[in-house]
Amino acid sequence: MARRHLVTPGSGARRAARLVLATSVLGLALATAPLAAGAQEAGSVPTLAQVLAGEVDGLSATARATPADEAMGVDVEFTNDGDDPVEVAIPFGTLVVTEEESDQTLAVTPPPSPEVTEVAAEGGTPTIEVGTGTSREELPAYCTELGDGYPYEGAAVTPIEDAHPVLAETLRAAMAAEAGTDATQEAVWWLTDEPLVPVDDDLADLLAVDTAAFAASPHMVTPDTGYIPMWMREELPPGDGGSMANPSPYDEEEAAGILDESFEGPASPTSSSSDGGVGPGLMLWVVFAGLVVVAAVVIATRAGRAQPATTPALARTTPGWYPDPWGGGGHRYWDGQAWTTRVMGPR
Repeated sequence: MARRHLVTPGSGARRAARLVLATSVLGLALATAPLAAGAQEAGSVPTLAQVLAGEVDGLSATARATPADEAMGVDVEFTNDGDDPVEVAIPFGTLVVTEEESDQTLAVTPPPSPEVTEVAAEGGTPTIEVGTGTSREELPAYCTELGDGYPYEGAAVTPIEDAHPVLAETLRAAMAAEAGTDATQEAVWWLTDEPLVPVDDDLADLLAVDTAAFAASPHMVTPDTGYIPMWMREELPPGDGGSMANPSPYDEEEAAGILDESFEGPASPTSSSSDGGVGPGLMLWVVFAGLVVVAAVVIATRAGRAQPATTPALARTTPGWYPDPWGGGGHRYWDGQAWTTRVMGPR
């Protein structure tokens, strides 16, 4: 999918700022390499994503999608080579994907039980006990891409980056409220594809977001998987009369002007402890990372201030959503002649 670029005055200063930022990011990557490459921090409970990614010594797992005509979920097979059972944390919204870009990204949740409901209500992360040898665990999952198909039965799934906290906390709220699978799925699809208002009170109680504000300026709550949400497709030409419920086919090049995504495939998840906190060693790395990023952003901002481009490159007359030339990480609507005040996405 072709990428679109904006050309702005002061590009030399921006290149210098980008060089500073890239150097900082490289240094940060090298500094945190031991954390990314090793197993979880000593004393912490490994997460499902870490086990699936092969980051836990003596404990491994594979996961496959369950049949579509049954309750959605994943069937996880654990292999514990140790002499004792191991606790594994199941964070709300652990994301897994197949190798097929057209398949759903699944958000895995802990298996429901009174104990899990209590932990969810208290803000913790439920765990399961994995016995020695080989064992299996069926975990519920929810579709996060309304326009994609469910994986075929037995399709292997692997973890990707974490979901946005809004999605994770919505799944937690649904578990704490003991909402049914249909209501939980509806809440997930409201966030990922159909942020429509007004929202029924029962559904609004599950959504961990200001629904009016989110609906006015929705944003992605799953990482880049090459998927264009329904709320973005609605802005595309109507084609064959499609709608949010039955979207019309979209042209890839036209869609590139709205959101340039590419399927990156499975990614090694970040390490985390079962109670959502971090250990002392990890906290030092987080503080260091924050200082590096803040310094780089400040330098980049001061060196690269410039007026936004008056027209989007490669699309001087085509109306559509383009990366906001004023920055902020979102998208701004180009009406074919000038930038409008309509924006969506992060600000």
